[in-house]
Amino acid sequence: MLRIFWNLDDARIVRRTKTRVAPNTHTVEDLNLGLISLTATEIPVGFPEVGTPLSDKEKGELEKKFFGPARMKLERRRFEELEQRLDPMRRMDALRSAIEEVAQLSHARPVNDALKELLANLLSVRSSNRLFPLEVLKCAYRNATRAAEAGEFGTRSDGESLKESPVAGLWSEVREERALLVQALQDKKHVRGGKD
Repeated sequence: MLRIFWNLDDARIVRRTKTRVAPNTHTVEDLNLGLISLTATEIPVGFPEVGTPLSDKEKGELEKKFFGPARMKLERRRFEELEQRLDPMRRMDALRSAIEEVAQLSHARPVNDALKELLANLLSVRSSNRLFPLEVLKCAYRNATRAAEAGEFGTRSDGESLKESPVAGLWSEVREERALLVQALQDKKHVRGGKD
């Protein structure tokens, strides 16, 4: 009979042998066969380290008590890891925390234009909320308004023409995109013609 003594990272396998020495009297001898890693799913090469090779019965004991549960645990862990990799909400939670931290840090050290690429990727995320793109646009307008009111875009000098103003140039592009959005919404009858 085999006995298993579980440790943190491995298990000690002991062969217990009972020998009858007299009626109703037995001697018990324990032989330490060696250690097996808890991640093992089959009998390691060179095991047992001492004593005779494992019998079929002992192999069956290890399969039932050790390797079978170890394989099930390994498969469960692989499945959970796969679920984590495939679940966008888990990534979204981590991303939300990171972006919130970036937002705080950017007040002391503004970020560069790499943020635009990040935002483009964020806006390409498919959401279960079908109004998500419009809600994001509303937030973007609100934030841009606050930035303008706070003077973050600066103030155009009297000597600078509108054509030379980067703010005016970008606003012109925004208006073009806005017009395309209005047209698309009109085509789908969400917005009346001539009104936006």
